[in-house]
Amino acid sequence: MKKRLHHLLTAGGLIVAGLLSTACGEDVENLYSGVRAFFRFTPVTAAPPLNTALNNPGMFCTVTFARGQYHFTLSDGTSVPYSPTQIDQYGKPEYIAGFIVGTPALPDLSGNFRIAAYDLACPNCWNDNSITRALTFSSPTVMTCGRCHRNYDLNNDGMASDGAGSRRKLLRYRVTYSQNTLVIQN
Repeated sequence: MKKRLHHLLTAGGLIVAGLLSTACGEDVENLYSGVRAFFRFTPVTAAPPLNTALNNPGMFCTVTFARGQYHFTLSDGTSVPYSPTQIDQYGKPEYIAGFIVGTPALPDLSGNFRIAAYDLACPNCWNDNSITRALTFSSPTVMTCGRCHRNYDLNNDGMASDGAGSRRKLLRYRVTYSQNTLVIQN
């Protein structure tokens, strides 16, 4: 009887182990990218496009860095340059092509509007061909790549549509926004 129980438990353990290893296949995609990213900005109210994107569902803002300035741009083209201070320079931004930051128009499963941050680079062009192509707004919540013509839905976790080949989601980063300070990091 003991031998039979031992065999049953061993077989049951192997079945469970097999199911667990099948469930953890290679198609599992993490919510956040493994790419290193960092950006800290305060006060958010100093950049009206960023402030608008963080406090209004359905609004997103791109953050780019050129000629020693930050550039914050809404989907309607409203853009504000910002010259970083010495304190801002202490935590140098790290990114591929810049950032897309904002609040999706759709709440999450708990009914909250959670801020999202993505890289501005097209993940398909970057992963497939090592090309850093910055995306542009084609609507307030859709980004488009001028090279591969894929569209990325910011209301749907940066999911890709259109274009040929693989359909990687936008590279998503961890983000916090508290006490007028935005921090993006991975």
